[in-house]
Amino acid sequence: MPWNSKKGMQSEQSLGEWFTPSLPAVNNYVDRGTLDKKIFREFAQKGRQVLVYGPTGAGKTSMVLDNLARLNHQYQTKYVRVTMTNSTTTESFIADVANQLNLERDVQVTEPAENGESIKGEFGLRRLLKISGELQDKVLKQVTTEHYSGTDDFSILEDVLFRTNTVLIVDDMENLTDNAQSLRIRLAEIAKNMSDDAVNYSTSYAKIVFVGIAETAEQLWNDVQSLKSRLATIKVPYLNQDESNAILENGWHHSSLISSREQVERATYISSG
Repeated sequence: MPWNSKKGMQSEQSLGEWFTPSLPAVNNYVDRGTLDKKIFREFAQKGRQVLVYGPTGAGKTSMVLDNLARLNHQYQTKYVRVTMTNSTTTESFIADVANQLNLERDVQVTEPAENGESIKGEFGLRRLLKISGELQDKVLKQVTTEHYSGTDDFSILEDVLFRTNTVLIVDDMENLTDNAQSLRIRLAEIAKNMSDDAVNYSTSYAKIVFVGIAETAEQLWNDVQSLKSRLATIKVPYLNQDESNAILENGWHHSSLISSREQVERATYISSG
Protein backbone atom coordinates (compact mmCIF):
# COMPACT_ATOMS: atom_id res chain seq x y z
CA MET A 1 0.00 0.00 0.00
CA PRO A 2 2.08 2.95 -1.20
CA TRP A 3 1.61 6.42 0.18
CA ASN A 4 0.13 9.03 -2.09
CA SER A 5 3.09 11.27 -2.91
CA LYS A 6 0.97 14.42 -2.73
CA LYS A 7 0.77 14.23 1.04
CA GLY A 8 3.77 12.07 1.80
CA MET A 9 4.23 10.83 5.34
CA GLN A 10 1.58 13.23 6.67
CA SER A 11 -0.83 10.46 5.72
CA GLU A 12 0.72 8.23 8.37
CA GLN A 13 -0.13 10.77 11.04
CA SER A 14 -3.70 11.10 9.80
CA LEU A 15 -4.29 7.37 10.26
CA GLY A 16 -4.57 8.01 13.99
CA GLU A 17 -7.41 10.43 13.33
CA TRP A 18 -9.43 8.01 11.21
CA PHE A 19 -8.73 4.74 13.02
CA THR A 20 -9.38 4.87 16.78
CA PRO A 21 -9.56 1.27 18.06
CA SER A 22 -9.66 2.38 21.70
CA LEU A 23 -12.35 5.03 21.16
CA PRO A 24 -15.78 5.20 19.51
CA ALA A 25 -15.56 5.80 15.76
CA VAL A 26 -16.52 9.40 15.10
CA ASN A 27 -14.64 10.47 11.96
CA ASN A 28 -14.69 7.06 10.30
CA TYR A 29 -18.23 5.87 10.95
CA VAL A 30 -19.91 3.92 8.15
CA ASP A 31 -23.70 3.93 7.84
CA ARG A 32 -25.23 0.54 8.69
CA GLY A 33 -28.38 0.86 6.61
CA THR A 34 -31.68 -0.21 8.18
CA LEU A 35 -30.06 -0.43 11.62
CA ASP A 36 -29.17 3.26 11.54
CA LYS A 37 -32.64 4.15 10.25
CA LYS A 38 -34.22 2.24 13.14
CA ILE A 39 -32.11 3.83 15.86
CA PHE A 40 -32.61 7.35 14.51
CA ARG A 41 -36.36 6.79 14.31
CA GLU A 42 -36.39 5.87 18.00
CA PHE A 43 -34.15 8.82 18.91
CA ALA A 44 -36.54 11.19 17.12
CA GLN A 45 -39.57 9.98 19.10
CA LYS A 46 -40.23 12.33 22.00
CA GLY A 47 -40.42 10.46 25.28
CA ARG A 48 -38.97 7.27 23.83
CA GLN A 49 -36.16 5.73 25.88
CA VAL A 50 -33.62 3.52 24.10
CA LEU A 51 -31.39 0.56 24.94
CA VAL A 52 -28.67 -0.31 22.43
CA TYR A 53 -27.13 -3.68 23.20
CA GLY A 54 -24.76 -6.17 21.65
CA PRO A 55 -21.33 -7.77 22.04
CA THR A 56 -18.23 -5.78 22.91
CA GLY A 57 -16.66 -4.30 19.79
CA ALA A 58 -19.86 -4.31 17.72
CA GLY A 59 -19.83 -0.52 17.38
CA LYS A 60 -22.75 0.29 19.69
CA THR A 61 -21.39 3.56 21.08
CA SER A 62 -20.18 4.70 17.65
CA MET A 63 -23.68 4.14 16.26
CA VAL A 64 -25.27 6.05 19.15
CA LEU A 65 -22.93 9.04 18.78
CA ASP A 66 -23.33 9.21 14.99
CA ASN A 67 -27.11 9.22 15.19
CA LEU A 68 -27.13 11.74 18.02
CA ALA A 69 -25.08 14.02 15.75
CA ARG A 70 -27.88 13.71 13.21
CA LEU A 71 -30.45 14.43 15.91
CA ASN A 72 -28.49 17.54 16.88
CA HIS A 73 -28.47 18.72 13.27
CA GLN A 74 -32.21 18.28 12.97
CA TYR A 75 -33.49 19.19 16.45
CA GLN A 76 -30.53 20.99 18.10
CA THR A 77 -30.24 18.34 20.81
CA LYS A 78 -27.14 17.97 22.96
CA TYR A 79 -25.84 14.96 24.83
CA VAL A 80 -23.74 13.97 27.81
CA ARG A 81 -22.16 10.54 28.13
CA VAL A 82 -21.33 8.76 31.37
CA THR A 83 -19.38 5.50 31.21
CA MET A 84 -20.14 3.01 33.95
CA THR A 85 -17.29 1.21 35.73
CA ASN A 86 -17.14 -1.35 38.52
CA SER A 87 -16.54 1.52 40.95
CA THR A 88 -19.43 3.74 39.83
CA THR A 89 -21.79 4.78 42.63
CA THR A 90 -24.88 6.95 42.73
CA GLU A 91 -22.83 9.84 44.10
CA SER A 92 -20.09 9.54 41.48
CA PHE A 93 -22.68 9.28 38.72
CA ILE A 94 -24.48 12.46 39.80
CA ALA A 95 -21.15 14.27 40.16
CA ASP A 96 -20.08 13.22 36.65
CA VAL A 97 -23.35 14.28 35.03
CA ALA A 98 -23.42 17.59 36.90
CA ASN A 99 -19.86 18.35 35.84
CA GLN A 100 -20.61 17.68 32.16
CA LEU A 101 -23.74 19.83 32.30
CA ASN A 102 -21.75 22.62 33.95
CA LEU A 103 -23.89 22.40 37.04
CA GLU A 104 -22.99 23.07 40.65
CA ARG A 105 -24.62 21.07 43.41
CA ASP A 106 -25.85 22.80 46.54
CA VAL A 107 -26.91 20.82 49.59
CA GLN A 108 -28.76 22.63 52.33
CA VAL A 109 -27.29 22.03 55.78
CA THR A 110 -29.98 20.79 58.13
CA GLU A 111 -30.36 20.87 61.88
CA PRO A 112 -31.87 18.01 63.91
CA ALA A 113 -35.44 18.57 65.04
CA GLU A 114 -36.35 18.73 68.70
CA ASN A 115 -37.46 15.10 68.65
CA GLY A 116 -34.03 14.07 67.38
CA GLU A 117 -35.14 13.26 63.82
CA SER A 118 -33.26 14.80 60.93
CA ILE A 119 -34.96 17.50 58.92
CA LYS A 120 -34.78 16.59 55.21
CA GLY A 121 -32.65 19.03 53.28
CA GLU A 122 -33.16 20.41 49.80
CA PHE A 123 -30.83 19.70 46.92
CA GLY A 124 -30.21 22.19 44.19
CA LEU A 125 -28.33 22.22 40.92
CA ARG A 126 -27.19 25.51 39.46
CA ARG A 127 -26.15 26.28 35.91
CA LEU A 128 -23.94 29.33 35.37
CA LEU A 129 -24.44 30.95 31.98
CA LYS A 130 -21.86 33.43 30.73
CA ILE A 131 -23.07 35.88 28.11
CA SER A 132 -20.67 38.26 26.39
CA GLY A 133 -21.01 40.79 23.60
CA GLU A 134 -19.29 43.83 22.08
CA LEU A 135 -20.67 47.32 22.14
CA GLN A 136 -18.60 50.30 20.97
CA ASP A 137 -15.36 48.36 21.37
CA LYS A 138 -16.27 47.45 24.94
CA VAL A 139 -16.82 43.86 25.96
CA LEU A 140 -19.83 43.42 28.17
CA LYS A 141 -20.04 40.28 30.29
CA GLN A 142 -23.07 39.11 32.14
CA VAL A 143 -23.42 36.03 34.29
CA THR A 144 -26.86 34.58 34.88
CA THR A 145 -27.84 31.61 37.00
CA GLU A 146 -30.54 29.01 36.43
CA HIS A 147 -31.72 27.21 39.55
CA TYR A 148 -33.18 23.74 39.62
CA SER A 149 -34.37 22.84 43.09
CA GLY A 150 -35.97 19.84 44.74
CA THR A 151 -35.47 17.09 47.28
CA ASP A 152 -34.14 14.48 44.85
CA ASP A 153 -31.13 14.71 42.51
CA PHE A 154 -32.69 12.49 39.85
CA SER A 155 -35.88 14.55 39.66
CA ILE A 156 -33.75 17.65 39.24
CA LEU A 157 -31.63 15.90 36.59
CA GLU A 158 -34.77 15.00 34.63
CA ASP A 159 -35.88 18.64 34.61
CA VAL A 160 -32.42 19.81 33.50
CA LEU A 161 -32.29 17.31 30.62
CA PHE A 162 -35.73 18.31 29.37
CA ARG A 163 -35.17 22.05 29.65
CA THR A 164 -31.79 21.89 27.90
CA ASN A 165 -32.91 19.38 25.23
CA THR A 166 -30.15 16.99 26.27
CA VAL A 167 -29.83 13.23 25.79
CA LEU A 168 -28.11 11.29 28.57
CA ILE A 169 -26.02 8.32 27.37
CA VAL A 170 -25.39 5.72 30.07
CA ASP A 171 -22.64 3.59 28.54
CA ASP A 172 -21.23 0.17 29.53
CA MET A 173 -24.13 -0.70 31.81
CA GLU A 174 -22.77 -4.23 32.19
CA ASN A 175 -19.92 -2.88 34.32
CA LEU A 176 -22.20 -1.95 37.21
CA THR A 177 -21.71 -4.27 40.17
CA ASP A 178 -24.29 -5.61 42.61
CA ASN A 179 -23.28 -2.80 44.95
CA ALA A 180 -24.60 -0.30 42.38
CA GLN A 181 -28.01 -1.93 42.05
CA SER A 182 -29.67 1.11 43.63
CA LEU A 183 -28.16 3.31 40.90
CA ARG A 184 -29.48 1.02 38.16
CA ILE A 185 -32.92 1.15 39.73
CA ARG A 186 -32.85 4.95 39.87
CA LEU A 187 -31.81 5.09 36.22
CA ALA A 188 -34.69 2.80 35.23
CA GLU A 189 -37.04 5.00 37.25
CA ILE A 190 -35.88 8.25 35.67
CA ALA A 191 -36.19 6.68 32.20
CA LYS A 192 -39.77 5.66 32.93
CA ASN A 193 -40.57 9.08 34.39
CA MET A 194 -39.09 10.86 31.36
CA SER A 195 -41.44 8.91 29.11
CA ASP A 196 -44.40 9.94 31.25
CA ASP A 197 -43.35 13.58 31.59
CA ALA A 198 -42.28 14.22 27.98
CA VAL A 199 -45.72 15.62 27.20
CA ASN A 200 -44.90 18.60 29.44
CA TYR A 201 -41.87 19.56 27.32
CA SER A 202 -43.18 19.90 23.77
CA THR A 203 -39.93 21.09 22.19
CA SER A 204 -37.52 18.69 23.89
CA TYR A 205 -36.17 15.37 22.62
CA ALA A 206 -34.42 14.58 25.91
CA LYS A 207 -34.18 10.90 26.76
CA ILE A 208 -32.00 8.22 28.33
CA VAL A 209 -29.96 6.04 25.99
CA PHE A 210 -28.60 2.93 27.69
CA VAL A 211 -25.70 1.04 26.10
CA GLY A 212 -24.98 -2.48 27.30
CA ILE A 213 -25.34 -6.18 26.63
CA ALA A 214 -28.38 -8.43 26.23
CA GLU A 215 -28.76 -8.95 29.99
CA THR A 216 -29.07 -5.19 30.52
CA ALA A 217 -32.64 -5.16 29.17
CA GLU A 218 -33.80 -7.86 31.59
CA GLN A 219 -32.16 -6.06 34.50
CA LEU A 220 -33.86 -2.75 33.69
CA TRP A 221 -37.25 -4.40 33.16
CA ASN A 222 -36.95 -6.29 36.45
CA ASP A 223 -36.07 -3.05 38.24
CA VAL A 224 -39.06 -1.13 36.84
CA GLN A 225 -41.52 -3.41 35.03
CA SER A 226 -43.50 -0.55 33.50
CA LEU A 227 -40.36 0.60 31.67
CA LYS A 228 -40.62 -2.30 29.19
CA SER A 229 -43.30 -0.68 27.03
CA ARG A 230 -41.40 2.63 26.99
CA LEU A 231 -37.95 1.28 26.15
CA ALA A 232 -36.94 0.55 22.56
CA THR A 233 -34.36 -2.25 22.48
CA ILE A 234 -32.01 -2.32 19.50
CA LYS A 235 -29.54 -5.14 18.96
CA VAL A 236 -26.27 -4.26 17.25
CA PRO A 237 -24.40 -7.25 15.76
CA TYR A 238 -20.76 -7.34 14.75
CA LEU A 239 -19.88 -5.57 11.51
CA ASN A 240 -20.32 -7.72 8.43
CA GLN A 241 -17.66 -8.08 5.72
CA ASP A 242 -18.94 -5.22 3.56
CA GLU A 243 -19.21 -2.82 6.51
CA SER A 244 -15.69 -3.65 7.69
CA ASN A 245 -14.34 -3.18 4.16
CA ALA A 246 -16.08 0.19 3.91
CA ILE A 247 -14.49 1.40 7.15
CA LEU A 248 -11.00 0.48 5.93
CA GLU A 249 -11.54 1.99 2.48
CA ASN A 250 -12.97 5.19 3.95
CA GLY A 251 -10.14 5.64 6.46
CA TRP A 252 -7.42 4.83 3.98
CA HIS A 253 -8.93 7.18 1.41
CA HIS A 254 -8.88 10.09 3.85
CA SER A 255 -5.32 9.20 4.81
CA SER A 256 -4.32 9.16 1.11
CA LEU A 257 -3.44 5.46 1.09
CA ILE A 258 -3.70 3.59 -2.19
CA SER A 259 -4.83 -0.01 -1.87
CA SER A 260 -6.30 -2.82 -3.92
CA ARG A 261 -9.52 -4.66 -3.20
CA GLU A 262 -7.52 -7.72 -2.25
CA GLN A 263 -5.51 -5.74 0.30
CA VAL A 264 -8.70 -4.32 1.82
CA GLU A 265 -10.26 -7.76 2.19
CA ARG A 266 -7.05 -9.18 3.63
CA ALA A 267 -6.82 -6.38 6.19
CA THR A 268 -10.46 -6.93 7.13
CA TYR A 269 -9.81 -10.63 7.64
CA ILE A 270 -6.81 -9.93 9.90
CA SER A 271 -8.57 -7.23 11.95
CA SER A 272 -11.54 -9.56 12.49
CA GLY A 273 -9.29 -12.09 14.20
